[in-house]
Amino acid sequence: MERKYTDVKYIHKLIPVIFFMVMIIYGFGVRPVVFDQPGISIEVMMVILTTFTSMYLMIFAKVKWEDIEEAMKQRIGSAVPTLAILLAIGILIAALIMAGTLPMLIYYGVKMINPSFIYAIAFILPIVFSLCTGTSWGSAATIGVVLMSIATTIDANLAITAGAVVSGSYFGDKLSPISDTTNLAALAAEVDLYDHVKSMLWTTVPTAVIALTVYIVAGFMYPPAITSIDSPAITSTLTSLKSMFSFNPLLLLPIAVVVYGSYRKKSAVTTMMGAALSGYLLAIIFQPFSLNALFESLGTGFKVNMIDWYVVDEQAMSVVKFIERGGFWSLGRLVPKIITTLMFVSAIGTVDAITEVVTRLFSFAKSRFMIITSTLWTAAIILGVASNGIACTFVTADIFKKKYDENNIPRKVLSRSIEDAGTMLNPLYGWTPAGIFFASTLGVPISKFAPWAVMNYGTIIVAMVIAYLGIGVSAKEDKGLKKAS
Repeated sequence: MERKYTDVKYIHKLIPVIFFMVMIIYGFGVRPVVFDQPGISIEVMMVILTTFTSMYLMIFAKVKWEDIEEAMKQRIGSAVPTLAILLAIGILIAALIMAGTLPMLIYYGVKMINPSFIYAIAFILPIVFSLCTGTSWGSAATIGVVLMSIATTIDANLAITAGAVVSGSYFGDKLSPISDTTNLAALAAEVDLYDHVKSMLWTTVPTAVIALTVYIVAGFMYPPAITSIDSPAITSTLTSLKSMFSFNPLLLLPIAVVVYGSYRKKSAVTTMMGAALSGYLLAIIFQPFSLNALFESLGTGFKVNMIDWYVVDEQAMSVVKFIERGGFWSLGRLVPKIITTLMFVSAIGTVDAITEVVTRLFSFAKSRFMIITSTLWTAAIILGVASNGIACTFVTADIFKKKYDENNIPRKVLSRSIEDAGTMLNPLYGWTPAGIFFASTLGVPISKFAPWAVMNYGTIIVAMVIAYLGIGVSAKEDKGLKKAS
């Protein structure tokens, strides 16, 4: 069982946190921006952090290596379900392409979408999908990939498109009653689920309106290079897609399986693999791939050279190349990044460094505005250091529950604030599983799409503004509030 060293001096908890912040700023900011050098890879950075933190704590805080090792075993073991989901999503993406589902959605999406509104549509469609399924990752892996392919086809700005997809995916994930993050935030703050959802409308809806306005304006400021579906490039792409795959309504079955499984709250891995199985069955029935190609795609995903019955036109190659994705190893290569991050989190967690440092940092918060603002920034810091949304949710709730009760602030405001920062910022950190996943799946670096993920960082700004104005933070006791014992 993991042992906690509660009697360690504060300075020995603070130094590893400071080193983490310095390393992140240097590796992700100073090197590429100031020195024009490549950034340090996440796994290398985390190995350095883990080594320094472990040695420092063993020497100065008398922490035993066996306890750090045990903490790593437990933390990495608890992450196995997330890692399994990553691998399942990779296989699902391959299945959706081999079945012809994603190519079909791209084909009809290009014919139906007005290029001038591609960014707004890239925001709205993931909202619908993630509201129905409760998953931002599933939304990005399905409708998000389709939208990125369409943006490639019409030569739209991929950074804006990816930012819109991330924003839309997290809007739905945040407000969906079947989302795990939504349920966990309500549970951690001890409020009724639907009171929590209603409270989030105060910050989510205004931010969504702002984001949608930004994407509509962006459509005219940064229009796609191709604005007509009758252009030679579009015609060539559509012809190639139609010749490469056989389309029919049954190809939507894998999408239906994902929606149904999410709605019925089935296991994410079971749902993804069920949808993948249906996709491969459709590929066998409707597509002329060889059996070898189908087996190969399980590991490496779809490749253009698997199509031997049609020569792809040069003008269409960029889009076809974009859907060369999926397979076990497409997201499996992210596993080392996640495991090394968890190793560092485990080491620093043996002395509860994050909790104490953040608690002291925001001890000055007394007014309603400062308490809510401190909650937002605490969630952002804990998420950044712990790289774990669940840890962020429960630790932030534990730090602030009593303070909210003492100041007569409804705990639904606490649960909302945790999500405003802890959930929404998740894909904007380059070292979190969510950040790694979205950058890999959408094919755009976080540094490129983050400025356009208006929903994700804008929610925090709106939350602070309405807290300052006293809107949506009524002191009236919430029905779901449970007084601290």
